[in-house]
Amino acid sequence: MMLFIITIMMLALLFGLSYIRAYNRSEYFSQQCAKLIEPTCKKKPIFAAISKLEEDMNELTYLVRNKSKNKDEYAKMYKWYQNKLLADSELKGQATKNAQDVAKQFVKETSSKIEKDMRIIKRNSRSKLNKDAVRLHKKYKPLNLK
Repeated sequence: MMLFIITIMMLALLFGLSYIRAYNRSEYFSQQCAKLIEPTCKKKPIFAAISKLEEDMNELTYLVRNKSKNKDEYAKMYKWYQNKLLADSELKGQATKNAQDVAKQFVKETSSKIEKDMRIIKRNSRSKLNKDAVRLHKKYKPLNLK
């Protein structure tokens, strides 16, 4: 709160000084000071307050510039992070697509091997069944009823 009040006082002082600069500095300022400050007032506390305000203003200016530099650095870091996430997601997407393609190819090859093996098994089982049937038929002679 105190910093806010000091800042407002500094802004008012700067506005007043910029207004005074429009005129001849030495004459106008001496005329205004004669009206505003009585000759019996203490100048040291006034100038001490003014210098304190200037120091605070310089400190605030430094902080604002420092924060804006930090903001730029953070913005660069965030942009790098976003680009890294995008590249990673693209890489993951490509890896997922490659894995799916490999899985599809594996399923295709496996199913074709299974079909081929089943054909061989059926062929072998038919030929064995036929051989067994012939052997069994030879073993048992049919009954002659004549």
